[in-house]
Amino acid sequence: MKYILKMLSVTFLFLIFALGCIPKSSANKDEINGKWQLIEVQYEDDSSNFLDGGNVVVIEDARIIEIFSNQSRKAYSYYRDDNILYVTSGDEIIEWKILSLDNFNLHLKTPIGVYILKR
Repeated sequence: MKYILKMLSVTFLFLIFALGCIPKSSANKDEINGKWQLIEVQYEDDSSNFLDGGNVVVIEDARIIEIFSNQSRKAYSYYRDDNILYVTSGDEIIEWKILSLDNFNLHLKTPIGVYILKR
């Protein structure tokens, strides 16, 4: 009986330590890279446009790709400085501001309006 209790204790301790070694989610709170579903655009006049499931924004290290209903695609280069994305569109550099960000939600203020994005 003592042997069984000792083995159970060792196994239990091993499991506790093993769980501590499992990496946490790879999604960092400040990480914007990835594929985001564009759910809604909120305009300055307080109106909103709720979008269907085919609208996606893909953010890579140096490029943003907007895909609208799988029919049109726009790609922009950008760089990030804190909560501002400096997006190159043609000859212009436009600011997109990160209003809020967590693992599953991103709100970006763009010249069009505020993009409401979800992973």
